[in-house]
Amino acid sequence: MRPRLAEEGLFRAIAGVAAALVLLVALCWVLFLSRTRAALKARGLEGQYQEQVKLLKLQQSSELRELADQAKARSLKRATLFLRVMDMFKAETKETFFRTFGEAVLKGFLAKQCAFYLFDRAANALYPKVYESPSAHGEDSMPALGRVKEVATPAVQRIRVTPGDPNLVGWTAKERIPITKDQLATDVTKRHLKADHPLKTTVCVPVSTQDPVTREQKFIGVIALGELEEATWTETDSSLLTAVANLTGVAFAKTDLLELQAAELASTKELSIKEREQRKQMRAVLDRVVAPELADQLLARPDTLDFQGELVEASVFFSDVREFTTYSEKRSPREVVAILNEYLSAMTDVILEFGGTLDKFVGDEIVAFWGPLTKSTDHAERAIRAALKMRETLRGLQDKWLREKKEPLHMGMGISTGQVLFGCIGSAKKVDFTVMGDTVNLGARLQTLTRKFPYDLIISEATYGKVSRLVQAEAIGEVQVKGKTEPVPVYGVKSLTPG
Repeated sequence: MRPRLAEEGLFRAIAGVAAALVLLVALCWVLFLSRTRAALKARGLEGQYQEQVKLLKLQQSSELRELADQAKARSLKRATLFLRVMDMFKAETKETFFRTFGEAVLKGFLAKQCAFYLFDRAANALYPKVYESPSAHGEDSMPALGRVKEVATPAVQRIRVTPGDPNLVGWTAKERIPITKDQLATDVTKRHLKADHPLKTTVCVPVSTQDPVTREQKFIGVIALGELEEATWTETDSSLLTAVANLTGVAFAKTDLLELQAAELASTKELSIKEREQRKQMRAVLDRVVAPELADQLLARPDTLDFQGELVEASVFFSDVREFTTYSEKRSPREVVAILNEYLSAMTDVILEFGGTLDKFVGDEIVAFWGPLTKSTDHAERAIRAALKMRETLRGLQDKWLREKKEPLHMGMGISTGQVLFGCIGSAKKVDFTVMGDTVNLGARLQTLTRKFPYDLIISEATYGKVSRLVQAEAIGEVQVKGKTEPVPVYGVKSLTPG
């Protein structure tokens, strides 16, 4: 009995162990299946994560490339900007300068409109030169060369900004520092400023240059940008625009100087043309009244020629053919003109030989003077020597005429010395040097006295006082002459003093 009971207990123990093993195996299988499912789920999520990471990397790479492209474009824009700014230094006129400025700023900062407000010191106001890009009218955003348009409408031409006006331009002109439209919203001290007057404005910078002499900053104007293609305006953009403004100031000063030089050159050229014309006209006048050598000397010193008139001391000479009216009545006009021309030509040669100025011929009368043109102090001596040489020359002509069976001419001469009014008198078509005054009138009266006294050369007391050692003369005494209230002492000249 007991052995059987023992077997049953063993069997039950083995069955319990087997059941436990089965339970354990089942539990392990369940755990295995659970882990497998979790692993599968995990693997699916990992794939999705990796996919997202992959997509994110692609997006970042694209954004980086876009940023790189933008940076490259910005760098290219800035490089192009400074190249265009450098073109402003080549401008020789303000018109070219402003157009180059407009192209540089509009392209460099992608602005639809820009303005250069030029400061007028006399008016204490700024007046704009306004330029627009094609994008301002809906065309392509990058203005092509030569497509920048100047805006010169009546409304723009009426714009006048005074430093201190309540707008961005007026504020910049007064404070001489940059300002942006964005500052109006963040700075309470600037909220009263208008950004859309007189023109829509985004940013302003002052333009100045250093005076080369005083080294002081000279305010030139304000650069104002209108609406921009790019929405943001950075500190880098502000620094760049300030640099452009500094270069613009230097370029403007250079162009301004070139225009001044060009204007001076044109004025000098115009003056030179006028001077050449005046010189040509003056040469024609001088050739008629003085010897060629003296004309050359006078033209070489144009400052000595006073065309406006001046009071100077001079010796004035008059000569006249005696009884010429009677002489002319006895001969044909051709014969009279021929002998008179021969006489006048010979006398003129003597006058010019002694540095005299031939004033005029009045029929058979000769008027000449010494002193004013050459500013010489020996004018009386020259006049006397010329008169005595004319006497000698006439004698030679008289001998010639007698040999030709012609009745000779005879002349009387008078010389007066004193103050005269000297100038270039006449019209635009004809001018001549001449002298006027009491001394001239007295010279004419002395010449007429040769018909009354036995002398062919009579001189005034003033003339005699200057040549008394040079000539042998006789005092005629005090003579009443026309135009004088008191008698005047006069002298008859016989010859030069021997030796």
